[in-house]
Amino acid sequence: MSLRNSEAVETRMQPSVQDEFAIPTIPRGQMLRLMLGAAVVAVIVWCVLGLQRDLINKDGVLFVEAAEAFKRGDLDRAFAIFPWPFISVAIAGISSMFGISAEVAAHLLNLGYWVVAVAAMQLILRELGGGPRVIACGALLMMMHPQTLQTLSSIFRGTGYAAFLRERGDSARTRQ
Repeated sequence: MSLRNSEAVETRMQPSVQDEFAIPTIPRGQMLRLMLGAAVVAVIVWCVLGLQRDLINKDGVLFVEAAEAFKRGDLDRAFAIFPWPFISVAIAGISSMFGISAEVAAHLLNLGYWVVAVAAMQLILRELGGGPRVIACGALLMMMHPQTLQTLSSIFRGTGYAAFLRERGDSARTRQ
């Protein structure tokens, strides 16, 4: 074998830099199963830990009272209770749609935000090249974080902000 042929064989056997840093792709079905599994675990954790506490935070009381005023059609009272209506209107809408109390609707809304935040974490981990184990562990770590567990029974408008923070950050950068 000539020198030229041996060089060709060696270069074919070595992985290229592009192959070495390639991000593994996860099939869409497997990613959906990971996200659905995390959502189910999030709901279970919320049911077990979040509903064990009977107290809601002070802001949560305001949101629920304003939502009840919106349901009654008393807009002046609703705006007097809390002047930024998005969370209260969302709570009132869910409450009316499903025929449940405003407090339960508020907790379901927060649960929805929490599930969106966990799903966003999974998508970020996938984009960073994480495999199925890393994505599952990252979701569990996010769900079991002490700060998350302490605030499960609270009703925050900030939960929605946290769930959709990436979108808000992207739009703020494009305006500059």
